[in-house]
Amino acid sequence: MAGTIDKAVELARSVMKGVSIRFDESSLELALSPNQDLLTKVFNFLSSKSSAQNKIVIVFDEFQKIEVIAPDKVKVFRSVIQHHENVSYIFTGSKQRLVEFFTSNQHPFYKFGKLLHVGKPNREEMISFIDEKFRRTGFDVVTEAATTIVDLTFNLPYFTQMYVGT
Repeated sequence: MAGTIDKAVELARSVMKGVSIRFDESSLELALSPNQDLLTKVFNFLSSKSSAQNKIVIVFDEFQKIEVIAPDKVKVFRSVIQHHENVSYIFTGSKQRLVEFFTSNQHPFYKFGKLLHVGKPNREEMISFIDEKFRRTGFDVVTEAATTIVDLTFNLPYFTQMYVGT
């Protein structure tokens, strides 16, 4: 896979100026200059590398920030990616604002895709997960301690990670 990514990076660099590319074994990150033509080229380039047998998934975290970073590009972005057949886009971010992106008829991404609400993990599975991870690193965590951690952090993975990391 690394060879394929290397080839894609080389081609992208030669074709598109103003693109900063960073990659590792499992991800490819593109940073774009604020050029509308470049935005179109990059996403159409990625789409051209996909096929029914070789689909691409692109994930955007904190997607709602696009309106702060590049408010004039939101409509352009939507118009470009809506025609991509073998590329799946996943948009994540702050719940309230992101939901508004896809449910407000005032927004270009209105009804663009399916909304999936990801809830909290199962409490018992979270307790077991914490206990198991500590055991793998040589720490014998009593199940009661893992239970206390989950309860103190309201069983929210982000808070649990921050609590355990302190």
